[in-house]
Amino acid sequence: MKRVIVFSLLGILACAITNAQDKKQKFIITGQLGYFQEDFRWSIAGTSQGTDPNIYSELRWQKLSGPQAKVNFQYNFWKDFLFKIDFSRSFITSGTVTDTDFGDDNRKDTLYHDSFKSNEGYINSLSFALGYKIKLLKICTASIYAGYSDDRQSLYILGDPGLFTSDLRSTYATKWNGFVIGSDLKIPIQKKIIIEPQIVYHQVNYSANADWNLIAQFKHPVSFAHLAKGFGIEPALNFHYTLTKIISLTASGKYSYWSTGKGIDTLYLADDSISTTQLNGAIRNNWSIVLGTSLSF
Repeated sequence: MKRVIVFSLLGILACAITNAQDKKQKFIITGQLGYFQEDFRWSIAGTSQGTDPNIYSELRWQKLSGPQAKVNFQYNFWKDFLFKIDFSRSFITSGTVTDTDFGDDNRKDTLYHDSFKSNEGYINSLSFALGYKIKLLKICTASIYAGYSDDRQSLYILGDPGLFTSDLRSTYATKWNGFVIGSDLKIPIQKKIIIEPQIVYHQVNYSANADWNLIAQFKHPVSFAHLAKGFGIEPALNFHYTLTKIISLTASGKYSYWSTGKGIDTLYLADDSISTTQLNGAIRNNWSIVLGTSLSF
């Protein structure tokens, strides 16, 4: 991933000779629809010191997928300064989750393992940023921006109707929010075609609340909570095909990787007692492909 950042910066430096004002329209609004897929996992240890065992319980959501909708707004408000808002909502229509408990270190001595459906829920992504555009060589336009981002997952563990798990409807809701910085580089390869490599970095606080609805010993609606610090990195490649001075067709592909360090797992029991252990970390990776239309005026 470090190579992606280095090559992006080298691409900007290779183009950078002049710094002229971009004469494009002030407002750019883009709407896109497509498909996404995501994997996500977290685990906890047996104690707050990360021992007995080092991985006690592990949850893995796999191949969460479905349609994705994205809206991007950019306002070039003064000279080469810009303000942008990016929002996406991914609708989970397919996926599975496994729950595994271990009795010994390094995932040995499996005490419990089961697989469930996870075909409901959503993933939201919202960011606000201020940026600056640089005209490069009369060919490339680079944008550098920084701001705030808020990513949220609403995930489910679901049972099968008619089986003993039919009442299972546990939830795990996350928030990844904090500082975001990014850069993109618009490169025209033909009169009407522009490619736009992009890199975005997030420095985030991670929090999550869970409701394990069938476990009577746990409190509800918050059975346990997670806290940690982490980061996210998102390389993307965008394509623009100009139809008129106002309308362009767009296509985008993006990959996301998010990870936390060690944190705290706090368990809330029905008798009002509270216990804590070590959250080993949470990791998610996501890819998406979307198509859409951009309006400039």
